[in-house]
Amino acid sequence: MSVVHALIIGIVQGLTEFLPVSSSGHMTIAEMLLGMDDASEMLAFDVAMHAATLLAILVFFARSWVRAITAQPQLLLVVSAACVPAVALYFAFASAIALAKTSLLAVGLAFGVTAAALVAADRLAMGVSSPGFDLQEARGQVCDRLWRALVVGAAQAVALFPGVSRSGATISAALFCRSSRESAFAFSFLVGAPLMFGAILIEARDISGLVATNAWPVVSGGLAAFAAGLLGLLILRRVVTSGRLWLFGAYAGVLSLVCLVVSLVRAVASNGGAA
Repeated sequence: MSVVHALIIGIVQGLTEFLPVSSSGHMTIAEMLLGMDDASEMLAFDVAMHAATLLAILVFFARSWVRAITAQPQLLLVVSAACVPAVALYFAFASAIALAKTSLLAVGLAFGVTAAALVAADRLAMGVSSPGFDLQEARGQVCDRLWRALVVGAAQAVALFPGVSRSGATISAALFCRSSRESAFAFSFLVGAPLMFGAILIEARDISGLVATNAWPVVSGGLAAFAAGLLGLLILRRVVTSGRLWLFGAYAGVLSLVCLVVSLVRAVASNGGAA
């Protein structure tokens, strides 16, 4: 793996991890285009990039999270509830999720789901003023928050499949639950951080071997992912709060169409060659 390839992948990962366009889908496409076909090496590198973007989340949100959880300890219960669906789906369908990463057709269909969710949620959120998952004030009963958290958690679980944006799915779900735009943005990453940390721990053994053999690419890619991640968070907050989430829905829709057309062309070419 070259440093240039690592920088490209790091930037792609950092931006798309937080922008609602699916980092896994973009990483799959980028790695295919760059000819990076060593599955075990790329898995370890992806985990290292996720560690860099998790650090970006902590730097961006740490102060507001500490203040919110100190004022509202019940938020920990709400966050835990939102993590349950994704954990259950991962252990139940890990092989199907891994298989989907190798299918351009599956990625294209998932991009379509992301596009539809973003456009619908953005339209629904017009004029919504409900605090929903307000991280600054203790409003609403815990039970009310728990059912909302489970809805967001279910969306987060679906986002395990490549092409479905995690941030897009969770922000859309929170908006469907009538949360304000700012609350949906903040809650999306509060419930995503524990799962990112857990995934990194599960695959941590693969990172050490990669660092030993590809130290410079990993460091370069990690720094690029961290910087791009902070930029992505700033962009996403502006887009969500300004009511322009549909722009990313349109982008995901174009990507869906491209992936589906390429997949169809490949299938036709393959069948023609077989004939």
